[in-house]
Amino acid sequence: MKKIICLLVTVLLMAGLCACSGNKDNDENSEKEQPNYNGFTYELLDDGNAEITGYILDTANENIKMPDTITIDSTEVKVTSIAAEAFKDNQYLKYVTLPVYIEKIGDNAFANSTIENAIMVSSRELKSIGAGAFKGCKNLVQLDIPENIENIGEGAFADTPALVVVTFRGNTKGLTKSMFENSNSFTISTYEGNSEVLKFAEDNNYNTQILTKG
Repeated sequence: MKKIICLLVTVLLMAGLCACSGNKDNDENSEKEQPNYNGFTYELLDDGNAEITGYILDTANENIKMPDTITIDSTEVKVTSIAAEAFKDNQYLKYVTLPVYIEKIGDNAFANSTIENAIMVSSRELKSIGAGAFKGCKNLVQLDIPENIENIGEGAFADTPALVVVTFRGNTKGLTKSMFENSNSFTISTYEGNSEVLKFAEDNNYNTQILTKG
């Protein structure tokens, strides 16, 4: 009887060791699934481009520039997207320069972070800013929206009480008050011919500043 009990104990111990080993392997595999480039984690998209999924450095950095490209096996891959919730609740961001080739900012990408300025004036291929992308960013002071934006999601800039000026480089259509819900009466800066933006400003009693091209 004692031999049988000892045998069962041995089997159980071996099974436990195997399970621990399996969990360790899974953890290692999980880490391998999240490569990073200069502190930015990323994933490769089906079209061969890259999407930024987060930032693993936990030290304050006043001026962060996201990579325009990521080098993988000696090949440069364009960064064209920021994933949903990629920087949500991040308390180390301040000034962030977005990639030149970026086309999409995902839902809640920077929500509730400490970002003050998202620099995207050179991101001329940006077409979509997701719902709640900058919602709850209490320190956000200014935005410079590129000219080729086609879609801005619901509440993209809501709850941003420090917002002072929003610059629209193009004649962005479909703007709604709810995109800026619970934000202060900031100034909208744009060009004379951007009738859609100017109408939005007039309908919602925003101050306007006309830019000059040159």
